[in-house]
Amino acid sequence: MYVELEEVCGAPSPFRVLELESDEVVRASETMRVQDRVLYVVSPLDLKDADESYLRAGESTVWATGPCGEAPVQVATGIEDIFTLEVWPEVVLGCEKATGNVVVIDPTGAREPHVVFPAVPNVWGGCGLNWTDFGLLSLEKHDEEFAALRLHPYPTDPWTEVAVPEVVSDPVRIGPSSGAGPGFLGNVLYTFVDEALVLTPEHDLMRIDLADGTMSTLQTAVAGFDASRDGRYLLWQDATVTGGDSEFPEGKVLLRDRSDGSEVLLGETALRLSGGALWWIESGIVQLRLARPINTQRIFFVPGLDFIDLSSQLFLNGQLADGRWLTLNFFFDGHVDAIDLAKNEPTRLFPREASVVHRDDEAVHVVEVPLCCIRGDGREQGSMWRVPLDGSAITKLAERATRAMQQLDDGRILGPIGIGARWLAALVIVEPGTLEELRIDDRVHFYSIDVSRVNDEGIVSYSVADGERSGVYLSKLPTVARTASASSPAPSEAAVGFDVVQGLDGRPVPRLRGMN
Repeated sequence: MYVELEEVCGAPSPFRVLELESDEVVRASETMRVQDRVLYVVSPLDLKDADESYLRAGESTVWATGPCGEAPVQVATGIEDIFTLEVWPEVVLGCEKATGNVVVIDPTGAREPHVVFPAVPNVWGGCGLNWTDFGLLSLEKHDEEFAALRLHPYPTDPWTEVAVPEVVSDPVRIGPSSGAGPGFLGNVLYTFVDEALVLTPEHDLMRIDLADGTMSTLQTAVAGFDASRDGRYLLWQDATVTGGDSEFPEGKVLLRDRSDGSEVLLGETALRLSGGALWWIESGIVQLRLARPINTQRIFFVPGLDFIDLSSQLFLNGQLADGRWLTLNFFFDGHVDAIDLAKNEPTRLFPREASVVHRDDEAVHVVEVPLCCIRGDGREQGSMWRVPLDGSAITKLAERATRAMQQLDDGRILGPIGIGARWLAALVIVEPGTLEELRIDDRVHFYSIDVSRVNDEGIVSYSVADGERSGVYLSKLPTVARTASASSPAPSEAAVGFDVVQGLDGRPVPRLRGMN
């Protein structure tokens, strides 16, 4: 059964705002509204391997329209990402995949894209290394181990000027650790809005002040280091090898609080074993994976540094309102557990294997499918449940759901089900009280569903692959579907944890959920 949608743009929903070919998809994560224009990144799909667990995409184009599809125009080609910056909030920027150029894009199409940051090597799914208060940071690689760290200052007028890069440190280490993420290269380089922390060829840990380029030594004889997201804490490994092997040499690992200079020895291990060791430092814990005892991680409580030992396969998935932590175990089971770290007491929240998709102060929401993506992929579906934290009765929210389902502010569930080989799905809305499943549209691209306007305006955007009907659509949910729930739950918070996702260009991307 289809839901009775409201009008949008003065016409019945679904309303097409941009025509596409049936082998094209718009990326929800790359839809942008600037002034009175909407920009879409459109990717042609490679369907030769339609049964793969992810889609491959060719060279993307950027289209812009009015809010209701007025004056559609192609404004750029070969763009991998579009975005704006705080320094230029009304200026649309794009990353050219082939050249590494960062260009300014005119949403009206009146001007050709202008290169403002030329030839910036892409490090991790974006432009350059990191955007800072002083410009764009990038790496000019010499080889697999060393590179020059460069700063590209913001020009005064991005439409007429071109940034000229300045070398701030050369060389810096970029290997052997190669795990990458936004603003850092794991264990060897971390960047922030006003500083960068780097390792020299001599294994000195240096701080670079991006305001004036001055450098200061934080520590000598460093094999590798980790830094908290605010830069306050450093976790570093002494370069003197005490054990291990050539891939994971062990040494003393110390935690430093840069706010007061205090430092404490946590143990001896290979720091490269500990991805995200300081991810939860703001919640008062450090996760250090140990080489010995094997398969162990030590959880330290800051500031007292008492500790407990857990399996190294156990990942903390976010802290609950009652102080316990959600946990994940990728390789051995997919059960939803909560653990009281102070007592080292785990509790099973849901009796069967499931994936956590949302949480709020009172409950977690799970879908009865395996964890993605070690076993299975994002197409699996199962029932969706609300699991109260106080131990009261578990309630079903939807008979059919996927990991992409979202709970709206009014309590209803929105998302794709029945995802097929081409990642086409039915887009549905579900009433949790009756479990009635109402269809919004068919043959909807999984990657295209944009719910950024749904809670405020009731509007969902997506692309459809269906012959002559193919295109980007807006649908407006009926008023009753947005306001009927008298006792609306608190807005859900996406669970934070590790995912392995596949990008539209086919690259596997291991990612901390909530990390952008």
